[in-house]
Amino acid sequence: MQSAGLPFLTLALPLQGRDPAQKTLEASRSQFEVDREATLRLTKFIAADLRPFLFVQSPFFLEFLASLNSRYHPPVATTISRTHIRTLYDEKVTTVKQALAQAGPLSLCFDGWTDKYYSRSYLGVR
Repeated sequence: MQSAGLPFLTLALPLQGRDPAQKTLEASRSQFEVDREATLRLTKFIAADLRPFLFVQSPFFLEFLASLNSRYHPPVATTISRTHIRTLYDEKVTTVKQALAQAGPLSLCFDGWTDKYYSRSYLGVR
């Protein structure tokens, strides 16, 4: 049975010597944390490999995920693009700001180019 608004809370059988509600929350939190970590890693994979967000809705990808962990259901593409990518971006910005605050003199090299065939522009920073 699932609770409205808290889909990760489930009922569990009582364990000897323990409060059943306590075990339920511990197990649910654990699964919630596992799901959160899996979603973070999935978001990093999509961002680092420049995969389309719809990748997570591919039936073949979902079948692959189910073979690894049938309890994990990835977020839909719009949730990744609107929420998780932004969260990942904010974390990276914070990390870079902290690194720059501790850095001494700094030099940046830029390289820009255009792909005439696809009419795409690129900018590299090293």
